[in-house]
Amino acid sequence: MNLNNFESHVDSKILARGREYFNFGHIVSLEHNGDEWVAEVDGSDEYTVSVNISDAFEIIDTYCDCPYDWGDYCKHQIAVFFALREKGAELVIENKSKKSDKKETLENILSKLDKQTLISLIIEYAETYKPMKKEIQFRYAQKDDILKSARQLIRSGT
Repeated sequence: MNLNNFESHVDSKILARGREYFNFGHIVSLEHNGDEWVAEVDGSDEYTVSVNISDAFEIIDTYCDCPYDWGDYCKHQIAVFFALREKGAELVIENKSKKSDKKETLENILSKLDKQTLISLIIEYAETYKPMKKEIQFRYAQKDDILKSARQLIRSGT
């Protein structure tokens, strides 16, 4: 089901009620949270609706915590579908920016740290993880210490 044509998949009464909820401002909030959109919809109570959509506006998954159980979709979900469709291209932009935020690499994180923080971090982990300490000492020891470091590494068996 797609945001551009979801109406053909919904009971006409629920569709009309969902459109009313959308038109009369019952959607209290609509936020992007990771891979899903989460909305608070004001009805007889405040209900939470979540919707996962693809970049092609396909509705992948949706859920509402209201007690409605007479069909696949309730009026709260339909109201949110209308709101998401109204956002249009903004959905794709927000989806892509959120996904790229998650993919920050270790290299990018470390490159933002100052020298003293990096040194402290390495020392802290090298003391906790002895093979790391030995590897650093072996790789970066002064030339006259390399042989000594290699012998120690061989003797330690790691």
